[in-house]
Amino acid sequence: MISPPALDARPTTFDSADGPVPCVDLASGAAQACVALQGAQLLSWVPARGGERLFHGTATRYGAGRGIRAGIPVIFPQFADQGPLIRHGWARTADWSFLGIETDSGTPAAVFALDDDATSRAQWPHRYALRLHVGLDGNTLTVALEVRNRGDAPFDFACALHSYLRVGSLAATRLDGLAGRAFTDRSSGETRIDAAASPRFDGEVDRTYLGCDGERRLSDGHAALRIETTGFADTVVWNPGAALAAGLSDLAPGEHDRFVCVEPACVEPRIILAPGASWRGTLRMAACEDAASD
Repeated sequence: MISPPALDARPTTFDSADGPVPCVDLASGAAQACVALQGAQLLSWVPARGGERLFHGTATRYGAGRGIRAGIPVIFPQFADQGPLIRHGWARTADWSFLGIETDSGTPAAVFALDDDATSRAQWPHRYALRLHVGLDGNTLTVALEVRNRGDAPFDFACALHSYLRVGSLAATRLDGLAGRAFTDRSSGETRIDAAASPRFDGEVDRTYLGCDGERRLSDGHAALRIETTGFADTVVWNPGAALAAGLSDLAPGEHDRFVCVEPACVEPRIILAPGASWRGTLRMAACEDAASD
């Protein structure tokens, strides 16, 4: 059995218009990734075959308390505005710690940590531990979110990996694996089934496919991603469309045409976690050169 290449990690920063952004650069053979310590947010993933696969816009903003519209934000403990907390929760804006590289699972992974503190308990009175595991193996990226209840009472939560996936053009983009699935359209409030093989990205798309955790494939006619999840029960598909994007200050004109969010999520019902218990959800994406590649 051939062992995967070692995973190297290097603390670094890059300068943005809002100041320096502390990150950890990851490399495994020819594969590379960059994780911001704010939110433990993946900002970049370049698989061994090359080509950036995550969206990072030219108007993306940084700074304390600001959500970063790029890469893979971690959503916890609330999805969107579906609850009394701040939109998408605070995990994506909090400062995480880099714990190092784990090798127990066979494929090395970088581990990032966020535990409850006085600030989070003022909003949500529960004790928790979050761990984000990021692994690189050739053309495959693995991101696992682990939630542990450190308190003496149960709590419930929603979560997601809000993946901004780079595409060449929405007009040529297909998302297969969702045909015949029921979804809630958050832009209209309707629940329906679309028999089409792929959603049409010709306007705002904001769909939550409940109980949908099978394999998906995102293709733009040149490159493709095979997307698999475990633990996450739902799939959220989002693109703001031209009209909504025009009002987003951290998205440059026309950049909505360069990404689709395909998010593994647990939206409804929320997960109930007993004292001392843990939950884990995993996203695995494999880069392909075209929609027919494996």
